[in-house]
Amino acid sequence: MSDGFGEAANEEVMSFVVYNGCLYAGSGNSDTGGKVMRYDGGTGWTQVNEDGFGASWTISCFAQFNGNLFVGTSGNCEVWKYDCAGWTQVNEDGFGDHLNLGVDTMCIYNDRIFAGTYNIGDIDTSTGAGCQVWEMADQTVPTSRNWGTGSIGDSRPATTWYLAEGSTGGGMETWILVQNPNNRPADIHLTYMTSNGSKAGPSTRIGPNSRATFDVARDVPDNWGVSTVVSSDMPVVAERSMYGAGRAWGTDSVGASELSRTWYLAEGSTGGGFETWVEVQNPGDEPTSVRLTYLTENGSVAGPVATLKPMSRATFEVSSTVPNDWEVSTVVSAEKPVVAERAVYWNRKKGATESIGVTKPAKKWYLAEGSTGGDFETWVLVENPGAEPASVDLTYMTGTGQKPGPHLQLAPMSRRTVKVSEMVPGDWSVSTVVSSDKPVVAERAVYWGHGIEGTDSIGTQAPSTTWYLAEGSTGRSFETWVLVQNPGDSPVNIEMTFMTRGGPIYGPTDTLPAHSRKSYNAALWCQANQQVATWVRSSGGSVVVERSVYGDPL
Repeated sequence: MSDGFGEAANEEVMSFVVYNGCLYAGSGNSDTGGKVMRYDGGTGWTQVNEDGFGASWTISCFAQFNGNLFVGTSGNCEVWKYDCAGWTQVNEDGFGDHLNLGVDTMCIYNDRIFAGTYNIGDIDTSTGAGCQVWEMADQTVPTSRNWGTGSIGDSRPATTWYLAEGSTGGGMETWILVQNPNNRPADIHLTYMTSNGSKAGPSTRIGPNSRATFDVARDVPDNWGVSTVVSSDMPVVAERSMYGAGRAWGTDSVGASELSRTWYLAEGSTGGGFETWVEVQNPGDEPTSVRLTYLTENGSVAGPVATLKPMSRATFEVSSTVPNDWEVSTVVSAEKPVVAERAVYWNRKKGATESIGVTKPAKKWYLAEGSTGGDFETWVLVENPGAEPASVDLTYMTGTGQKPGPHLQLAPMSRRTVKVSEMVPGDWSVSTVVSSDKPVVAERAVYWGHGIEGTDSIGTQAPSTTWYLAEGSTGRSFETWVLVQNPGDSPVNIEMTFMTRGGPIYGPTDTLPAHSRKSYNAALWCQANQQVATWVRSSGGSVVVERSVYGDPL
């Protein structure tokens, strides 16, 4: 230590914390009071507490909550919050009014901050002072959850990304989110594809460990069908979010980093006012023929055949072939490699979900998101595109461990839907593992508010020790949740880093029990009004990571 820190007599270093990439140390001194010191690497130590904060003789503990740094003191039992506006004392309503002379510890639990106090002198039995635990108010700002988006993360950054869906017509918003998880800047370029061909988009440099956002309407306004290609000189991660009807609904999906001649889309419905649209992007230099096949509970139905021009995008309405069918999956087959996504709308386009497809069926699928608590509904969609029957078992993972799910027999070229609450009712955090004796495809759809809105995502075929999520926001009217599933037989340690325009913010570290799932609110670590991408790493085993964003209408 240097710069005067630690040189005074009777000075003790009592606590440390890493906050927004810097090391903070708290000290105590019975003569001069406490100090909060920040270590900035080459610039050394700087004292950052002021405005009367520090009259007590010990900075006893730190906690990070809602993007702010909280500091507990002894000697006068205070809690102070540190943010961009400086220091603010936040304990009140009797907390610290009696003979409780010290805040000894603080922790975060269930979106609350708890402080434990102790008494140095005689206990004031008339007021109940002494050893106490105080709960401070929730620092997060909930939304109406009028809309929501969700997506699986990506475990392999790439230099090229394809995003088939997108629209700027009829008041729709389309945003491209690019995450640079490297320690070097990334030079990227966007190209847009419409029914009439391609159009050059923006080129820019994204700083290391940060995220950038692009409004498609700035380059392609009033266009109903817009796909995107993201090219980069460094491996990055790209997603796309859409909003409509004044943000009455929202959708999101991670992009595809590879093209394929075959795509599978497990979700879809044309019953009860549902609309399902399949978007196919041809980023190649030659035209290609495309054929759609629909899979229902009763078997397959031949869909449309079309030719896509080079560097273009086409949209197919499923109800034109399969009307009034509640369960419809899709197989897209193309002469040359393409990209396929699917969007579902309902309630006269007041609700929507969307997801990229998958290129290969598998015998195992992992779905991190899911809830049956409150008014949430979770559905698992399983598609069997094979020529043989498939025997399928579902297993659910919750905050309290693993629970068995149903057994299914899927006929060839068919699709089945499973309502999770039939086996796991009233559980706020439910992940799913789908196991099959034949290769199948699995997705997950979540609805809430009696169907006011929903989210959807494909599953992943394998857990990983590293996951990236390009989308996220802690801005006004946004909630961002990161959902982590541990499908393994042993506990797993995780650590999370949030990437913003200003650089990385260190998030939670935690241990997930075997066969369990946990949810993390980004607002507890990131300050308000930040664009947030996420990086999740695990040790001791692999995990599965998704992200959900909720918000208010404009």
